[in-house]
Amino acid sequence: MKTIAKLLTLVILVIVLLGFGGMTYLSNGLKDGKSITVNTVDLSSLNDGEYLGTYENKRWDNQVKIQIESGTITDIEVVDTVMFEKPEVTEALINQVLDKQSLVIDGVTGSTVSVNAYLKAIEDALMKARQ
Repeated sequence: MKTIAKLLTLVILVIVLLGFGGMTYLSNGLKDGKSITVNTVDLSSLNDGEYLGTYENKRWDNQVKIQIESGTITDIEVVDTVMFEKPEVTEALINQVLDKQSLVIDGVTGSTVSVNAYLKAIEDALMKARQ
C-alpha cells in the first residue's frame, strides 16, 4: 500500500512539474512581445528587390521575405513561422500590410505578440531595403 502511495505521489509531482515547465516555456518572452515598438518606414526610400527580415524572441522567432517594386511592398512571404502559428492571423496581418502599405495596422485580436513579432521581421526587411 505504501508503494502505491509513493508511486501516486511521484506521478502527481511529475505532472505538476511538467505543467509548470510547460507554462513557463509558453509564456517566456510574452511580456517583451507585448511591449514591442514597431517603427514606421518611409516606403518611398526603398530599393527594389527581395529582402529577408527576422525577429528573434523565443517562441515568436520568425523570418519573412518581402518584395519591393517602385517603393511598394508587392509580396510578403513567411519563411519561418512563429511557434503555434495561427494561419488566419498571419494571412490577415499580411493582407493589412499589403493593403495599407504600412506597418501601422489594426492588428488581430488575441494575437498581439505574434502580430508584433511578424511586424518586427517585416520592419527588419524594410530597413535592409533602405541600405
